[in-house]
Amino acid sequence: DAYVGKQEIGHYLRGFRVARVPAALRDLAIPAGAIITTVNGAAVLDANGLLSITRTLIETLPHPRKLIVEYVHDDKPHAVEYYIM
Repeated sequence: DAYVGKQEIGHYLRGFRVARVPAALRDLAIPAGAIITTVNGAAVLDANGLLSITRTLIETLPHPRKLIVEYVHDDKPHAVEYYIM
């Protein structure tokens, strides 16, 4: 789901809310309820944007490709780094 809201500390937040995590994707370590805000610094606004940014990066980055996904969960920022061979 696209998400626009305000954190408890007063910062506005915009991104893609992960409603559920299918079993096949649990190893990605992004929990349900997380709001994905960027991938390699590119703003994520919705599911289509997340898919488009990820596809573009996978197609254009040199091997091994590195994706850094930033998200907020329980009002705390997180980042996960993925390497794609």
